[in-house]
Amino acid sequence: GAGKTTLLNVLAQRPTLGDAGEWRGRVLINGAPPPPWWRRAAGYCMQRDIFFEELTVLEHLQCTAMLLLPAGWTSACKTAELERVVALLQLGGVRHSRVGSATQRGLSGGELKRLNIATELLGRPRLLFLDEPLTGLDSALAVTVIDALRAAATADRTTVMLTVHQPSSPIWAAFDNLMLLAKGGRTAYFGARADATAHFGALGHACPPSWNPPDFFIDLVSEGHRDEVVRAFAERNAPPPPPPAAEPLQPRPRPGFLATTLALLRRAQVKVRRSYLQPSEWYLVV
Repeated sequence: GAGKTTLLNVLAQRPTLGDAGEWRGRVLINGAPPPPWWRRAAGYCMQRDIFFEELTVLEHLQCTAMLLLPAGWTSACKTAELERVVALLQLGGVRHSRVGSATQRGLSGGELKRLNIATELLGRPRLLFLDEPLTGLDSALAVTVIDALRAAATADRTTVMLTVHQPSSPIWAAFDNLMLLAKGGRTAYFGARADATAHFGALGHACPPSWNPPDFFIDLVSEGHRDEVVRAFAERNAPPPPPPAAEPLQPRPRPGFLATTLALLRRAQVKVRRSYLQPSEWYLVV
């Protein structure tokens, strides 16, 4: 009820608020309105994973590489980038497994989540939004995903913004900045992750030594101190000054019309062959 998904949708300029949806304000990138090609430069991992169930993991990622990686890259370069992403998210063991569906055995929930993230990382986005990407993952895989996102942020200069519920200590330590939302979308804290403990301590809410800080913060904004910490943050934090001028954001190259069409035709061919041209089995029930 804090509006985390709504915030991501607004920032990513996704038309998901519906006809009755309304929001006010401005979305700026480096102090300027987003350029027309902005949506193509941003990746978005939704909570729900949507794939062609007939494709294998490798086939899906190969098609994604053909659609998103620069046309000037050779096949060897695209394959190397694909293998790098597969290794980052530990998908090598299921590379030849079909995605599957509710009625057809395929990938597990955690594998689907990692495939979803791999799909977006393969496009090398400038900004990557992820809506609860750690849901359904055990603690070890959750750390693996966070490490992969951190590596992408460092290697590809990608800004990663994600929503998460009660991160563990290793995951908490991986973040640079934190936005803590209270019920109703009100901001209880926004700033450097390392400064959050001192901020709430100055308000008289010191985090106990044995507590995981995010657990303490979530309890703080969920109980009777919610209005207090929200009001204190609003009073102590005036609107930030305009950011200094930054170099113009340039789009990353994408394949042309012909390469895109060929990739989509190949994917459609596999889907048709495996879903509609399979021999049927008929049973007589008496």
